[in-house]
Parts: sequence; structure tokens; C-alpha cells
Amino acid sequence: MTTRSADQQGDPHEDKRSPRSTDCPGWCWPGPGHKPRNHDPTHPAASPLNARLIQASALLAALWALLAIWEADSRPWSGYTASHRNIVISVRAGSPAEAAGVLPGDRIIAINEHATAGPGALRALGRGVIGELRLLRVQRADRVLDLRLSYQQLPLSDRIRAWLRIATGLAYLGIGYFAWRRSDTRMTRLLAVACTGFALAFLPGPWLGPDGLRTLLAVVRSALVLAAMVALLRFVALLPPGQVITLSGAGRLLVIAPAAFLWVLLSARAVADGVIPGTLVLIAVGLVLSGYLLSATVLFLRKYIRTEGGDRDRLGLRAMLWCSLAGTLPGLLGGFTLLGRWPFAAYLFVTAILAPLSWAAVAHRIDQSRSA
Repeated sequence: MTTRSADQQGDPHEDKRSPRSTDCPGWCWPGPGHKPRNHDPTHPAASPLNARLIQASALLAALWALLAIWEADSRPWSGYTASHRNIVISVRAGSPAEAAGVLPGDRIIAINEHATAGPGALRALGRGVIGELRLLRVQRADRVLDLRLSYQQLPLSDRIRAWLRIATGLAYLGIGYFAWRRSDTRMTRLLAVACTGFALAFLPGPWLGPDGLRTLLAVVRSALVLAAMVALLRFVALLPPGQVITLSGAGRLLVIAPAAFLWVLLSARAVADGVIPGTLVLIAVGLVLSGYLLSATVLFLRKYIRTEGGDRDRLGLRAMLWCSLAGTLPGLLGGFTLLGRWPFAAYLFVTAILAPLSWAAVAHRIDQSRSA
């Protein structure tokens, strides 16, 4: 009987690739049985994300939250909203603006003798403080009026909403960060990046005094929020069933390019206020963000449909589906439907915490299933 040595027999755990599982440009679909080491979403070395960048961005978000807590009590309140053309859109009942006599349709032409026309015209004014009195010069029809507006503290309902936004943002930050610290994989790193960016999207402010610092923070914040959208899409791409979508250079560029374009647009508007039309920015923001969310949703549903019922429950995909819906729909309904007139509609966004909880649970279950 002829025997073979261990060297002749080969490694029983070696990666036996099929012709379909070879690398390819763009979106790649390895075979169902193919699990190469460099495509394993649970393998830390497979991630291109830098751990120190994740820690730094999480620290920035935590500091941002601390500033937001302080700002919730010290932010001055005028009680009116105006368009980018300085035309008053609305005035809240019982607000300082109502007490000063400001009406919807008024055009604010100067504040404390500083003309509002032109980009960055009001930067010299600086940030107002609670109790400060400012002179508003408004144009109403054919008349020019001087109105005195005294800033007040935010109403209690607005402060409660700000505190809930801070709590929601901190929940996102904590869920993503601790999921990554629990198990350092490609999926959890993407999850940490996504949750950090979404945390900053929930956190209000900060409304710091120095104009340059406000501009810098606005640029950094938009970069992290857009990175979160890209990370979420790539996180969904790594979900089972057994077919992990990987990106080559061209495919990665296709995913990142819209976010990069929007970041440049937002940064240019933050640095040179008024140069880029606000309408153009709003359209770009709507198209890019909805494009990422729609892509992630379609990709997830495609994977969900192709997963057997037992695996959906075992990996937590069914819970991810329903928790994501429960986390996003209430806020959308409260913001864009008649449900927004309900007294508690302004607080429906707190259900958003359900989404990252389900994402972290899926990442943990996939890690467990692959290590079993």
C-alpha cells in the first residue's frame, strides 16, 4: 500500500479556487463555496481602514457631543427662520422675533448696521448671546422698519429635542465603536465608520464663536457623514449569502466619487459662503444621499431575498430588515407627512437607534458563524 507524506498530501485547508472566483474588475461575485482569506469580512487584515483614524473620528464625535450638551443650554434663540435671501419664512409664537414685530415676508437688510447683502456679510457680527439686544432693519412692502430683538434661551421643548438628538448620536457612536472593539473585522470597521458619521449627523451644533473654527468643523463633519454613507454601502456589500461583493479600483472609485464631489461642493460653500447657490447644494445633497441609501437598500433586499429563511434568522438579517424600517420610517413620516403635526412627531427620530443595533448584531453573528 502506497502512502503519501504530509507534504505530498497538501494542506487540507488550502484555498481551492474555482475559475469563477478569480479576481475581476468592478463588482465581483465569487462562487458560493469560495472564501479566500483576503476576501473574508471577518479578517482584520482585509480592511483598508486605519484603526487610528476610527479612534480619532470617534473621539471627535464624543467631543462634539460634549460641546452640543453645553450648547443646548447656552444657544441664543431668535424664533424666526429666513431663506438664503434673508427673507423671513416663519416666526414662532411667543418668540423674541414675534415680540420684536418680525413678520413672515419681511426682508432683513441689516443687523446692527451690518448689511446682510453679499457672501459672508454677517460674519463680522459674531455669534449672539442670551440677553443680547440687536437692531434688525427690515423691508416690509415699501417701508423700512427698525426692530429691536432680544435673544432668549431655547424653549424647554427645543432643549429636550436637542438632548434626545445628542443621546441618539451618542448611541450610534457607542454601538459602532464597541462592536468594532469587540471584534476587529472588516465589517465592524465599516460599521464603526458608518455609526460615527451618522452620530455627527444627529448631533446639533456646535455653534462656536470663531468663524474659521466653525468652517473647519463644518468641513470635517460633512466628510465624516459622507464617509458613513460609503461605509454603509460597503457594509451591506459584505453581507451573506456566501457571495461577498468586492471592489476593484474602478468599482471603488465609482462608489466614492459621488461622496467626494458632494464634499468638495459643501466645503466650497462653507469656505466661500454665497458663491455657490444654495439651491444647487440642496439638489446635490438630495441626489447623492438618496442615491447611497437607495443603492444600499436594493443591495440588501437582493441579498435578503436570496437567503434561505433559516439563515435569515440565524444571521439576524430578518431583524436587520425590520429594525432598519422601524428606525427610519417614523422620522421620515414625521418630517414629510401630516403626521408631523402630531405633538410628539418631533421626537420620532429616537427610533433610529434600532438600526445600528441590528447592524451590530448581524456583524457579530456573521463573525460567530465563520469562526464556528
